[in-house]
Amino acid sequence: MRTKRSITRLSLRNRVIKTIPVERNPSKIYLNEPLNRIYVLNTGSNTVTVINGDTNRIIRTISVGNNPFHAAVNPRTNRFYVSNTTSGTVSVINSITNRIIKTIKLSSSVGNIAVNPSTNRIYVINRSSNTLVVIDGETNKIMSKIPLVGIQPISVAVNPLTNRIYVVFANTGNLAVIDGKSNLIIANPQTGPAFVVLINTRTNRIYVVKDADIIVVNGNTNRLITVISPPTLHEIIDPALNERTNRLYSADPDGGTVSAVNLRTNRIIQTVRTGESPAVINVDPIRNLVYVPEFGGNVIVINGADNTILTRIRTGVEPFNGVLNARTNRLYVLSNRDRKVVVIQAYDYDFILNQPQLFLSLTN
Repeated sequence: MRTKRSITRLSLRNRVIKTIPVERNPSKIYLNEPLNRIYVLNTGSNTVTVINGDTNRIIRTISVGNNPFHAAVNPRTNRFYVSNTTSGTVSVINSITNRIIKTIKLSSSVGNIAVNPSTNRIYVINRSSNTLVVIDGETNKIMSKIPLVGIQPISVAVNPLTNRIYVVFANTGNLAVIDGKSNLIIANPQTGPAFVVLINTRTNRIYVVKDADIIVVNGNTNRLITVISPPTLHEIIDPALNERTNRLYSADPDGGTVSAVNLRTNRIIQTVRTGESPAVINVDPIRNLVYVPEFGGNVIVINGADNTILTRIRTGVEPFNGVLNARTNRLYVLSNRDRKVVVIQAYDYDFILNQPQLFLSLTN
């Protein structure tokens, strides 16, 4: 019954259900899944747009500091933390009231930010002092400033299960491994200059992205395991992990491809040709689907089981970023050029395909 033609016709039922205008130069989009709230950082207008995921309506537009470019969600405390790059501040937003409850002054320039929901600690890269600032989420006070041995810290990630924090640097070749209990650096494995760090909490593997390579680090020993080199014309952009299937997906905008990596073997198992400039990837771990915005105006849906393209969803904008709420099966795609968020209602392929009567009604 699962013919290619039937899959294609069914896939066309994915649809845009709402287009939401936001403010100038929207740069990033985030999700608080338990609350079903979506947050858009409008870097050009120094605001955060808060969207109700149930109604797809704007709840509030919140003024923050200058150049908000990074943020993090703590779904346990319902706090949203915004790193205001040139103000050198962090805006703490209560996600229930959608109001700022604290503005924390750090320095003249701050960067990436991450949250450990288990310890309620917030970690902010302080670029001007080359430190990692630790904030107590209970009091919103600075607990510690950890000196970093490296030049231009650029990305931070947290493993809440091991209470380890990882920082990579754009201009030096080390990965700073920090113990979240002592706030001390416990290892500095050499990975080369990088721009993104990802963690698979199930396997305790750390993935450091540098240009066209992905460095795999053992989180137990802090030793390098191997280097994965997906085929790329220039460099890969932010990869995405599916912890359930232990797969990683990386996009090559210049080559128009997405590579699927088996993280058990650390080998590339498929390179999917997508078309025009694939961007930041979203993974649905429940349904094992991969959503890839492309600058040509589509969102490509890839079946994670066999890495084939199921469909292309027309968005009417130039998408480059997005977040997926797997519980509601809705994808929120952000377009910087069009200043819009496009809401896509996706079909549950496995649910539909396993019910013949419903499947026939949709494909006939």
